[in-house]
Amino acid sequence: MGPKQPSSTSLTDLEETAAITFRHTTWLGLDACLFALQRFIPHLTRYGPRLYTRRGISQIPRQPQKTTYKPSFKYYSIGYLHIDICEDRTGEGESCLFMAADRTLKSAHARLYQIGRREQAAELLGDTLQ
Repeated sequence: MGPKQPSSTSLTDLEETAAITFRHTTWLGLDACLFALQRFIPHLTRYGPRLYTRRGISQIPRQPQKTTYKPSFKYYSIGYLHIDICEDRTGEGESCLFMAADRTLKSAHARLYQIGRREQAAELLGDTLQ
């Protein structure tokens, strides 16, 4: 049943070829293709992407999933804190950011201290910056 070579009744062959080529090169979703192509083909409607179904490109081909090794965090008991210290210079002077994270409880705490001199930072940190 139906025509032996189905074609669009609203699009010319050139417009249909342009839409198919656009879909092949970008692999955008159907709505994104419709939105992008309506600037150049104003009479293209929501039902226009049926031509992708006729050509067998209505679904984006799936990429094979790459199996990559994802290392997991080492197990730590409750109360083990990971502490990071970061220095930053702003227009107001130097500041230190202290961050502590408990991976088991999945909580983090941060505090920013304004520091005028490096010596004051060393006193605050207990000589860890020297």
